[in-house]
Amino acid sequence: MEVTFEGSGLVDGPRLVAPFGFELEESAGSDHGATHWKIRLTVDERTAVGVYPVRVVTDSGVSNPILFAVGQLLQVTEVEPNNTPDGAQPIPNPVVVEGECSGNDLDFFRFSGRKGERIVVDAVCARVGSEVDPMIRLTTAGGRLVASADDSPGLVTDGYFTAVLPEDGAYILEFCDSRFAGKGRTGYRLLIGAVPFAGEVHPLALPRGQNTALELRGGTLSIDCLFALRTPSDPLCSMIYPTIPARSLGDPAWVDSELDVELPTPVPLGSPVAILEPADPAQQLPPLSPPVTILGRLSVAGERDEFAITAPPGSKYEVRVEAWGLGSALDGQLRVIGEDGNLLGESDDGRPSAGRRSGGGGRRGRAPTSPDPWFDLTIPEGQDEVKLVVTDLADRGGVGFTYRLVVEPAASSFRLTLEDGQVAVPRGGTALIPVTVTRSGYDGPIALDLRGIPEGSGVAVLPGTAPAGQTGGVVGLEAVAGGDPLVREIQVVGTGGDGQTVVASGTTVFAQQTLDVRGFGMSGTIPSYTRPTVSLTAAVTRPGPILLNPETRTLVVPQGCRVEAPLQIVRMIEEEATYQIIALSPPDGLSVEELEVDGSESTAEIEVTAAADATPGPYQVGLVARPSVSEGSPVAAALIEVEVVPPVSLELPEGEIAIAPAGTVAIDGKVARVEPFAGDVVVRLDDLPPGVTAEPVEIAADASEFTVTLRAAADAARTEARPRAVLTYELGDREGRVTHGPLNLKVLTRDAIEGQR
Repeated sequence: MEVTFEGSGLVDGPRLVAPFGFELEESAGSDHGATHWKIRLTVDERTAVGVYPVRVVTDSGVSNPILFAVGQLLQVTEVEPNNTPDGAQPIPNPVVVEGECSGNDLDFFRFSGRKGERIVVDAVCARVGSEVDPMIRLTTAGGRLVASADDSPGLVTDGYFTAVLPEDGAYILEFCDSRFAGKGRTGYRLLIGAVPFAGEVHPLALPRGQNTALELRGGTLSIDCLFALRTPSDPLCSMIYPTIPARSLGDPAWVDSELDVELPTPVPLGSPVAILEPADPAQQLPPLSPPVTILGRLSVAGERDEFAITAPPGSKYEVRVEAWGLGSALDGQLRVIGEDGNLLGESDDGRPSAGRRSGGGGRRGRAPTSPDPWFDLTIPEGQDEVKLVVTDLADRGGVGFTYRLVVEPAASSFRLTLEDGQVAVPRGGTALIPVTVTRSGYDGPIALDLRGIPEGSGVAVLPGTAPAGQTGGVVGLEAVAGGDPLVREIQVVGTGGDGQTVVASGTTVFAQQTLDVRGFGMSGTIPSYTRPTVSLTAAVTRPGPILLNPETRTLVVPQGCRVEAPLQIVRMIEEEATYQIIALSPPDGLSVEELEVDGSESTAEIEVTAAADATPGPYQVGLVARPSVSEGSPVAAALIEVEVVPPVSLELPEGEIAIAPAGTVAIDGKVARVEPFAGDVVVRLDDLPPGVTAEPVEIAADASEFTVTLRAAADAARTEARPRAVLTYELGDREGRVTHGPLNLKVLTRDAIEGQR
């Protein structure tokens, strides 16, 4: 097929990156330019039918993903004028029509069918990134309605229908944008005709790297079918389109077909351990202990699925129904019932119902809000079992109403999400990947790392950290100068202090429609078509106009102090542009002064300030350079390790300190200050035993050594104590404090002390 990519920056050796095999050549006579790239593309015949994200990579960067459909049928282009039934465009059966629908356009198509023939009409718009909200309507040539569809559950704004044709003869298919908006990306893809098509795939998600089976039903299938397959083990893969030959299913309607089964959406890959709901509604699973994932479906309208969960009283869990976000038709509703039969709470659209919080409580919403419910469960005291009830909000059921019910401990969990799905690493420079942390009980530090970078590739990982209690972190990549143009799928992972490892996920929006109908008070955004991901695309590209090279990888910054970090500005081209160097979402407790460098400067000093109450520990500060004259994308980046430390530390003698009643002991110590801190320090001893005292000692800014004198009263009782040394100092208008110790202090008789000597 001849394919044209339109956008910007499509120069400097464009290359296609796709999750399928292909051959590519420049299209003959192509006037290739920066805004379009025309090629001839041959997709590997082993590629499964489906819709895949592809990107263009050049020596300047990595594009956003777009959706590219791979089909198995003859493909024709819509030809205008075809906006009346009499002027309907004749098409074969089966076929795929590639068309456009702008404004109030109506498109009509005519095809022939046989009585009893099973057909599907699938309007693929949002699923290929189009902003068209399709409506489809099929009639006989005489105008009798056969079937129609607008928004099919599970497909966001897309729609499909299947039908058994009532007679031999011609049929008319009408297509339009249901809102007659037709702006932005207005392309569509129509699958029409006698094609094997499954309306439901069960279970909703498959485990990675295992032999498993899919149950297919609905659509144009005449019976429920099973298909065995082995799923890929690639951890970077979040969903698949399996190749399912229709003739292998044993369905008499398709036993002679040479086509593969078409699926409306891909099949997600999920947890390696999941439990299938029994096929017989009369059977029930035994009580289950979390963590657990249950794969279920509402097979008929009004069905109510119940599951028992056993757990210790007071334990906390997250309960999620995953359906709509994975392409299911289910608008889930979750109820939680205690062992005593009382309703503990319920959740719909990620929010709880008001007044239903005893013993548990629903999460108050996620962004963006989803029809999938989410509930924060606390097992009530005196009970060790609860019942989870899954229903559809409108009591629907049947083909396509599948779900995953997930119950996970909430005591020490966290999630990682990515803002971007691509990263360009300049040769000789650094690229940064921001990571957002959502915490559910775990507040400790999270070590960030990258998977997928091969050894010897010339690209090195710069590990990062999401500091304790904070909601973000950054990890980096660094490429050697003169390296190869590497393109890889990589994965961000985070490891908590308890060993829990989490893969960062992302959500890419491909189609987003805006609702604006004057006179009806309607405005806002229609739900978008998104795809979850567990990886991002990294490519080595040529350097930008400048590079940022820190002279030191680790910067020590005392609490309440400001430290300068030397930075080299390497100019890759001769220019006099001015750049702003700013911090990329610096961690809480750290601030970075924005800096502007003009065309003559080759060095800069970045000022990093730690707040007086900043938590000591390692941090990463990401720096980016942007042109001062615009709000454009960063042209260079750098990652600096920052170690926040107390501004002073204390050295005291080790070992036992003994004092006799009515005696004194001198303790010599030393204060070490961390530049640039140079203030006075006061040392005192806390937690001294009764009868023992010590006056605080002030160490002047120009001194470091000191002596603290312990005095014991004559009636001081024999005892042991663990006093601590406390250093206090001024940080602006705040008092800083560092605790040292404890010391090993004993109050003994004089004879005992002499005996020890």
